[in-house]
Amino acid sequence: MARGQSQKADTQLGITNKAAGQYGQNAQQLYGQLTPMFTQEATSQGYDPATKAAMTESGMGGVAAQGAAQQEGAARRAAKTRNEAGQGALQESLARSRMLASGNEANQLQKQFSDYRTQQQQAGLRGLESLYGIGADTMAKLYGLGPSTLQARAAGGGGFMSTLGKLIGAGGELGAAAIEHG
Repeated sequence: MARGQSQKADTQLGITNKAAGQYGQNAQQLYGQLTPMFTQEATSQGYDPATKAAMTESGMGGVAAQGAAQQEGAARRAAKTRNEAGQGALQESLARSRMLASGNEANQLQKQFSDYRTQQQQAGLRGLESLYGIGADTMAKLYGLGPSTLQARAAGGGGFMSTLGKLIGAGGELGAAAIEHG
């Protein structure tokens, strides 16, 4: 290998090592901040109790208000016509409708609470996966650059340097594979 090629290989190795070091520092800082946030999200219990209570009160209050309006309308109609006949059956029917509406509202709220908790947990797990999946892959690629550069430089020197370059290259490939599969 010519002296100019050797210097270029050394320069490239320095650039690669500097980039890898900077990436490692940046990743460590980001991981330190993001990992706890994603972990908290992955173990989320969904809405807090106060929010659940407010949502339940609002939903069930709407059902109760609708039932009260229907009952008041039935009473007004009976008073207007001065005909109380059938009022008992109508009140029973309205009560059944209110109970069905209350049950449906409660079921919808429970499903909404459960779905939100699941969405939060999945978002947290995706976040953690993206942090470590991309980081390991990128680092494996960066670690693979230095040994291959040394191997190319050593290949031109023959003898001991050639053997050393091949060993370093093989070690880099093993290291990258371990990071990728580890």
